Amino acid sequence: MRKMLAGNFDRQVMMEYLEMDRQELSELLIDCSYSDYFIKKASDLQMIEAILDCYENYKALKKGKIERNKIPVKN
Repeated sequence: MRKMLAGNFDRQVMMEYLEMDRQELSELLIDCSYSDYFIKKASDLQMIEAILDCYENYKALKKGKIERNKIPVKN
């Protein structure tokens, strides 16, 4: 199985772009929990877009702006 951001260069670029250290990036990738199918089949661009989307959610959770597992209910 191909690992997400397996190459050192890939991780370095994402850490610099997202302004994260190695530990934070690892936590983000674990939190994203993409399926093996997605990881195997996604193009580099799809992977980057997915990680950036996940990062926005991760950042909001870290700042306490949203609660995990809370889905807005329409009345």
